[in-house]
Amino acid sequence: MKICVDFDGTVVEENGEFYSGGGPEKFEFIPFAQQALRALHRAGHFLILSSCRANREKRFGPEIFIDDTIPTDWRVVEKRLELCTIHQRRFEGMRQFIRSNLPGVFDVIDEGTLGKPIADLYFDNRAFLVRGAREWERVGNLYGHRMVA
Repeated sequence: MKICVDFDGTVVEENGEFYSGGGPEKFEFIPFAQQALRALHRAGHFLILSSCRANREKRFGPEIFIDDTIPTDWRVVEKRLELCTIHQRRFEGMRQFIRSNLPGVFDVIDEGTLGKPIADLYFDNRAFLVRGAREWERVGNLYGHRMVA
């Protein structure tokens, strides 16, 4: 089965603060998320990590390109470039965290090129109720092999 999993608030705690880009973000797994994802992988499911962090418009911002017919305020352009850099760092931080803590578990880390990935199941803290330890334990036991803590 193809399972698409959101990152912030589903795999890791959502701290509600906007990352300023000053240093590495600190991620903390939601209890049982790591074990459930490994159980799903062991059960042979195809796992896709999808996140708003992959949003290409935020990372590469087509609006930063300059239209010669419109007077440009270079401070606005610089601010937009700075925000694109921050969003790219957030995306890279997520990828590095997953590669370090769940190596080989995800078959695909969405790069934000195709929109919402096609899957059989979606786990997202704002959709399918995966909001904490109890739900992750249920998901791991329902769809995965026996979970190992």
